[in-house]
Amino acid sequence: MSTGRKKCVVGYDASSSGAKALAMGRDGKVIALGQATYQYVQGLPKGQCRLEQATMMRGVRDAGVNLRAMREMADFDCDGTAAGGAMHGLNVLDGSGNPLDNITCWDDGGDEEHGLYLSEQLGVPIPRRFTFARWLGWKKRNPDKAKRAARVMTPSGYVTYYGCGQNAVLPGDASGMVGYMANPARFDLDRLGVIDEQFPALLPRVAAFGEKIGEMTDGGAQLFGWPAGVPWAAPCGDQPLGSYGKGCSRKGDISVELGQSIVVNVFGFRVVLFKRGLVEALRSTLGEDMMMCCVTNGVQAYAALFTLLKEVWGSQGDDRTLHDFLADKAAAVPPGAGGLMALPFFVPEGSLLQGDSFAALLGLSKANFNVGNIVRAFMETPILILKKALQEMGVTGQIKRVVLSGGGAKDKLWGQIIADIFGVPVVVSACTEAVAFGAALNALAMVKRLSNEQVTAQELADAHCQYGKTFTPNTQAGAIYDRLVEQVLSAEKAMGSIYALQQKGFFAAG
Repeated sequence: MSTGRKKCVVGYDASSSGAKALAMGRDGKVIALGQATYQYVQGLPKGQCRLEQATMMRGVRDAGVNLRAMREMADFDCDGTAAGGAMHGLNVLDGSGNPLDNITCWDDGGDEEHGLYLSEQLGVPIPRRFTFARWLGWKKRNPDKAKRAARVMTPSGYVTYYGCGQNAVLPGDASGMVGYMANPARFDLDRLGVIDEQFPALLPRVAAFGEKIGEMTDGGAQLFGWPAGVPWAAPCGDQPLGSYGKGCSRKGDISVELGQSIVVNVFGFRVVLFKRGLVEALRSTLGEDMMMCCVTNGVQAYAALFTLLKEVWGSQGDDRTLHDFLADKAAAVPPGAGGLMALPFFVPEGSLLQGDSFAALLGLSKANFNVGNIVRAFMETPILILKKALQEMGVTGQIKRVVLSGGGAKDKLWGQIIADIFGVPVVVSACTEAVAFGAALNALAMVKRLSNEQVTAQELADAHCQYGKTFTPNTQAGAIYDRLVEQVLSAEKAMGSIYALQQKGFFAAG
């Protein structure tokens, strides 16, 4: 590397739809971000989501090229890197490091029966799309290829392997491969071997946050554009790493991502291995207990309502202006939406173990039939469902704050509704690329320790994670919502007889 130049670390995020490369200075400040997009393999049967390794790595390369071309990077050299990426994927390599098939991505709909089988055999919930479940299905379909398998890794593991030739992973991604690990520092290889003798030998090494696992190889240098010899830290999956990148690392922190689904990560509590619905028992990036649940319908019903109202009203400025207008309408009516309840179940909700469902707006009357109540109802109900899910985890009385992110975090009202329902402050993360940011913090911890500077992961998060708006809970609104939690579940249960009519051909247009 050139002498006298400034040093930075780079965190990569290899997601399902694109790659990011984020440069961070030694002071923890973001210097620049490079991005590139890519697509899944096209023309596959419905439900299959596959990604070519070469496509993903071209995206990683292009994101790095975009980063290095930025004016802000002119005076910087990289002296440490780490990667993050989508969890749960299956990526099988042969003994020479060549892929034996395309990556099976986290949202691929196959092999769910193997997840159910593993849950029964191992005694812990293995979500139906975890790496181990995918391996069992892939091996059954590809027995000849499976004989040549030498390594199994996740997408972020492949980025790391390509860069430094090492197959290692942080505890968060490791638990995303096999489910909850009793010891966060290692896989339970003997137990896994009871199910499949081959699989344990293919797994990566479990490393620690900030640990150097290797150095940039000559081949890695050609693709990433940094000199050979640059240290690498171990990779991690997007949910645990992204939560850490938003500063969620203490017991009592709850990360809520308001995206197409509402994804919730709970840290530091003893995991609940069995409950109604699906709670994924995982490890965090740092190896702590982490529970993850997802309200699959999330903001989809509200998003559909927004699209409908936009179509009806026509052009009234940009989407943000209309979102703010609707938020003002919803804020003008009291909590509880005038007795309206909006069941948002466009698809069956895993957290409720639904067999059949459809969205429904209940309790309409002449008095409450207005835009404010309808919008508010579609905002409140998913959060009430989430409150019940967290109650079943046994954590709601010990939550200290909610860190909010995702597209819904931009809304003027949703953060306040969450604060009121949970009775704790809600802070909006200022980080828009939390996975790449978390990976950069991992690399920063590594280079600081290599320089004999003692720093903990918690200190880094406290020093460098930033937040925007804070929502303070309203106790009067909270009392109203406490009563509504059980009412939502009762209403959903009562809909069962109507869902049964759907099975008989009623509502066939859906």
